[in-house]
Amino acid sequence: MFRAYDKKSAIKEIQRFIYKLSDYYSEIPRISIDGIYGDTSRRAVMSYQSIFNLPADGIVNNRTHESIYSEYLKITELENSKKLMPAKNRFPLKRGDSGNDVLYLNMML
Repeated sequence: MFRAYDKKSAIKEIQRFIYKLSDYYSEIPRISIDGIYGDTSRRAVMSYQSIFNLPADGIVNNRTHESIYSEYLKITELENSKKLMPAKNRFPLKRGDSGNDVLYLNMML
């Protein structure tokens, strides 16, 4: 589990993942990648946990870490693929929409 004063490299890794996810999930606050697991990082993790129906305690246990890493990989794979194109007739998007069209739009902004 990651709590305040854990190894900086492990905390920076989670912060890097969360930072990337905050590009796609507006509910996750933008954080600094500084290796300090303070209140801002904790709130960002809690927001992530809430979105993905995990216990929103701000603790990065194995389940939370695996979930964060899995979502991070999905986004980076989508960004790197040529498949990230909007579906025909999917626009306009509305609040609450998700999927490739939303990821595509976020990348274009």
